[in-house]
Parts: sequence; structure tokens; C-alpha cells
Amino acid sequence: MEDALIIAGSMAAAFVVAMIFNIAGRKTGRQMDRQFDERQIIARNKAYMTGFFVVLLLMMADILLKMTGNAFYMDPLGELSAVLISIGVFAVLAIWNDAFLIPTQKPGLLILLYCVVTIERMIRFLFSLKNGECFSDGRLTLSCINGVAALIFFAVFVSFLIKQHSSGSED
Repeated sequence: MEDALIIAGSMAAAFVVAMIFNIAGRKTGRQMDRQFDERQIIARNKAYMTGFFVVLLLMMADILLKMTGNAFYMDPLGELSAVLISIGVFAVLAIWNDAFLIPTQKPGLLILLYCVVTIERMIRFLFSLKNGECFSDGRLTLSCINGVAALIFFAVFVSFLIKQHSSGSED
């Protein structure tokens, strides 16, 4: 229960910080958005929309599993997984449509960052699995969120690599 409160508090704090940056971004004229061309803005909006629908579908599936008593995981693993998966869907779609980075930005450091985070999250997940923290009363616990995060970061990492390789072979 204490872990759930910490995660909920962290998510609420992140939401407040994001809203502050959003309001500050509006006041400064969103310099970053101006560097995207129209095609990229349309692709980003489609990726946002797809991510939003993915989170809605996953949240509905979570509610249905809980209502029927078939939830094989503990709270808030389902909700957090849904949010992480939708963020991953947005990132992969945006990368695939060349709308994740501004045209002058090089992906090298981001690829390295996603690789490092993938490895770190996977190591944490494997330690949780080894220590028996991933299961309680036959259900997945919140410790499994590291595995979900590792898979999402890995998907983004692979998307970057594939996109960089395909754009490098076109030149």
C-alpha cells in the first residue's frame, strides 16, 4: 500500500510539473514546436491520438479484469502498465514517422540513453524476480513494473536503431 501511495504521489507531482512546463511553454511561444515542420506536427498529433486510445483501451481492459475477478496482478500495476505502454506507442510511432526529434537533432545520445535505461530496468526486474518480489498470492506485484518499463524502453531503443539504420542506408 505504501508503494502505491509513493507511486501515486510521484505521478501527481510529475503531472503538476508537466503542467507548469506546459504553461511556461505557452508563454515563451513554444520554440521547440516551431522547429517541427507541418508533416511532423501532423505525425506527432496522430501518435498522441493513438497513444491516448491505447491507454483508454488498456484501462477499460483493466477495469473489466477487475470487475470479473480475473485480474492476475495487484493494483496499480495495470494502470501504470497502461500508461507506460501508451507512452511507448507514442514514442515508437513518432520515431517511425520522423516526428520524435527536430530535424537538426541527432539521435546518438538518446539511443545510448534508451540502451542504458533498458539495461538498468531489466537488471532491476531480474533482481526482483530472483528475490521473489514479483509474485504475491499468485498475482503479479508492482515490482513487475520494471519489466514493463524495460520492454517499453527496449522498443523505443530498437525503433531508433531501425530508423537510424534505414535512414543511413538511404543516403
